[in-house]
Amino acid sequence: YRIEGRKLVIVQTTKSYWFGSAPSKNLQLTLPPMLYALTLEAVSADVTMTGSFTIHEVDMETVSGRLDVNELSCNELSMESVSGRMDLTVGKTAPKQIDVSAVSANVTIYWPESEGFTAEMEAVSGSTYSEFSTLSHGDSIVYGSGACEIDCESVSGDLNILKK
Repeated sequence: YRIEGRKLVIVQTTKSYWFGSAPSKNLQLTLPPMLYALTLEAVSADVTMTGSFTIHEVDMETVSGRLDVNELSCNELSMESVSGRMDLTVGKTAPKQIDVSAVSANVTIYWPESEGFTAEMEAVSGSTYSEFSTLSHGDSIVYGSGACEIDCESVSGDLNILKK
């Protein structure tokens, strides 16, 4: 790891393996209960975020890995995945903005019935499904107050919004 200004950078280094695959590694971080921003980038790794904490701005990117986020409370969330799966379980307070970019990746959001959302998806090959009774408004679907804006861009992936 290294410190760059106020930023902690953790880089996993691996040795080359001619036969078989590299051994599995697990990194567990304990974060303070409040952060302003969190940026996470992973390649060929599954990422699971659990715990009840508040972060203003979260940016997560993964290539060839699963992204699983549970009970996150934040204002702005950005999730990107290439060849992976993204699952988000929204915390007690829904974000104001969720931006999702997926290539060969399905996105599932578990949403509390008490919070409203407006979801819009631009897809080359993919669809939007919601368990909620929504209204269509142009290219968007709206549930409740429509307060949280969910913008999803997808190439070969679906957006599923399920009841929490």
